[in-house]
Amino acid sequence: MWALGVALATKTEAKLLFEPSVATKVLAWAFFALGSILMIWALVLLRLRSFRPTEKDTLVDRGLFAHIRHPIYSGLLLDFIGLILMRPTVLALMVGALGWIFVFVHARFEELDLVERVPPYRAYMRRVPRFLPRFRRS
Repeated sequence: MWALGVALATKTEAKLLFEPSVATKVLAWAFFALGSILMIWALVLLRLRSFRPTEKDTLVDRGLFAHIRHPIYSGLLLDFIGLILMRPTVLALMVGALGWIFVFVHARFEELDLVERVPPYRAYMRRVPRFLPRFRRS
């Protein structure tokens, strides 16, 4: 559903909120690239767990998952920012905002499921932030 919204937001003729500069477009592509890298890297770490969740799943808390609980969703959030910067229309802004709401709600429901299916997940939630890594001083 969100993919359809993104497609419509990018293809529908609408008045731009601002004219994107070259720097804005470069920044948008950087958000797309970083978001895509996060999602692909996370899927590689998860392997089949992301496609076929089971009662026998184990906690993945290495790599990206040692710093962010939901790197796939973090990548999607970055992609929505890229969309808004690349095509700054009211429709793209609405799709991006609805996308962010969807990601936050979906992540919460997924966490409720993971706490039930993967008991160590509750302690992992206390240790690792949801979407953005913590930047600590050494």
